[in-house]
Amino acid sequence: MPEDLASARRILRLRVAMRRFAPIFESALSDVWLMLSEGIPGKNESIRIARISGDVENALSLDDVEQLQSFLGEVLDVLDEDPVGDVYYPYTAAMLLELYCRSATGDLPDDAPVSLEEWVARFARHVDWQLEKSGIPAPEPAFFARQEEDLAALEVSLSGNRDAAWVAAMEKSSQLGEQYLQHLTRAVRAG
Repeated sequence: MPEDLASARRILRLRVAMRRFAPIFESALSDVWLMLSEGIPGKNESIRIARISGDVENALSLDDVEQLQSFLGEVLDVLDEDPVGDVYYPYTAAMLLELYCRSATGDLPDDAPVSLEEWVARFARHVDWQLEKSGIPAPEPAFFARQEEDLAALEVSLSGNRDAAWVAAMEKSSQLGEQYLQHLTRAVRAG
């Protein structure tokens, strides 16, 4: 596969991921996260780019991706280690977006020791665990892990063009992002 096409596919994968993880990153799930990330220019800029790229009519260039990666890096630098509790979710959503950016720019090789898909699966399993722990019913057991498996299959099939398959993946990702946020909000409140 030509590098231009591979790069285009990775950028489209990032945009699909932004549809589900940006709402978590932007959310008020954690007061501690809001306090820690308040005033960091990278947060507002990350949100701005995420919103622009979430619109299927807009384009996202490699320069935009590199800029987003830098802004997300600023945000992630507010903590020295992976957080626990409700801070975990917006922080990890930002980390996942940064990993997708690294994939899109070629900084995260496809054969990395921990694949991008595994990072996403870990997040989904953690959400499933949190729901169970909080007594919040999910639509089915291991719901988010299964949804991420389905989306991973869609992402692999992206052609590199903004076609019907990509629009469908964007829509599914957007719906999943809403479900993540809805269920996590309930779980954190029940926590």
